[in-house]
Amino acid sequence: RARALLADLGDEAEPLAPAARWDARRASEARFHCLDSVARFLARAAELRPRLLILDDLDAADAASIQLLVFVVQQLVRGRLLVLGTHRELDSSSALGQVLREPATQSVRLAGMNRDSVAELLERALGAAPGDALIERVHTASGGNPLFVAELVRQLSGRSARALAEHPLPVPERLRDAIWTRLAECSE
Repeated sequence: RARALLADLGDEAEPLAPAARWDARRASEARFHCLDSVARFLARAAELRPRLLILDDLDAADAASIQLLVFVVQQLVRGRLLVLGTHRELDSSSALGQVLREPATQSVRLAGMNRDSVAELLERALGAAPGDALIERVHTASGGNPLFVAELVRQLSGRSARALAEHPLPVPERLRDAIWTRLAECSE
């Protein structure tokens, strides 16, 4: 599919010259050329059929990526391209705020899962209705975070009701790894 799309796009899909080929005097022109080439590529791709571009963890994006995203959002306001980006809570100094201030953008705050949703997942995994205490423990421990809930539920499946009531909730291994990775990043 990618080759067919690139063939349809023709010259607009030609590889961009590396930034090293441009001298300092033309840096601004080179930056614009790069941004414009990407925006034109996306616009042409969306002309062929509507496109969805998903960008995850935008809070971790570097300045150049944010600049590109702002440019694309400004250029493709009326196109058939939907850019969906995910990010964590932002502080007021975040560069991502540039993107969110653009008129064509919209921010949707996602809430955690409610108790009923947690109960439903637990019931599916356990094969029986969970007790209110277990629902509350999972909901409280996870804060309703869907990934945390799903991982807890996965670890709890197959355990007896008694074991679930008597033992502390486990910290799922995948989440433990993610937490240690985040802590290591914070200490740098």
